Order: sequence, then structure tokens, then C-alpha cells
Amino acid sequence: MNRRKAVSLSSLIPDVLHLNGLDTPMAERRVVAAWPTVVGEQAARYTREVTMRGNMLIVRLNSAALRSELLLSRHLLIDRINREARTNIVHDIRLL
Repeated sequence: MNRRKAVSLSSLIPDVLHLNGLDTPMAERRVVAAWPTVVGEQAARYTREVTMRGNMLIVRLNSAALRSELLLSRHLLIDRINREARTNIVHDIRLL
């Protein structure tokens, strides 16, 4: 019986996800899950819906004042979300 070079499971998982086309959906789920952590508990209360469409994060809010405040820091939010989700998938945020 020949032994092959041992490879850790943690190094194989990203390759398997990529081969099956699941790396992008997993990254999108991490982005959506990262929203409350990035904006904080208070702002997350005013969030109705968070979805991804392509490279755009779409967030529906209940508060116009919060929407205006988040629009001012949109680029910072993009950086924080990508860092928290360990991906670089979000290129823009649309706040509705």
C-alpha cells in the first residue's frame, strides 16, 4: 500500500468549494452575517433586510437618519465588511 502525501482538511475545503462553485455563495452568506457586527447592535435594530446582488450589498433600513449617517461612511463600511467576512466581494453598498 502506497502512502500519499498527507494534506490537511482545512487546506482542501477552499479548493472543494471553488471546484463546486460554492465559494461565492459562502462568501455572500458571511457578508450578510457580518452586517450586525460591523454596524453594531443599535443600527442592526433598524435593519429590515440585508442581501447581496452581484458585488453590491443591499441594505433596507427603517430609519432615514441612520441611512444618511451610513451613507457618509460607506467606503469605511465596505472595508470593514470585507475584513469581517474574510473576503473582498463587496464593492458597493446600496442603502434603501
